[in-house]
Amino acid sequence: MFKHPKNVCMTYYKHMKLSLNFSFILLKCSIFALIHAFLPDYFITSTTDYNRQIEELLKNSGCRKE
Repeated sequence: MFKHPKNVCMTYYKHMKLSLNFSFILLKCSIFALIHAFLPDYFITSTTDYNRQIEELLKNSGCRKE
């Protein structure tokens, strides 16, 4: 049970914290994208900005065994 955190060189709680952080970031990004759909002059770069933030978090956390 719970093999994935160990496979990416993380403890269960460190993995949980990171995953919850991703969830919060993606929720914000989703809200901004929804607003941007109706008001295109708002949050113009938010999706790109959050994508870069997530890529950076992934690159700098755990290891890449899987």
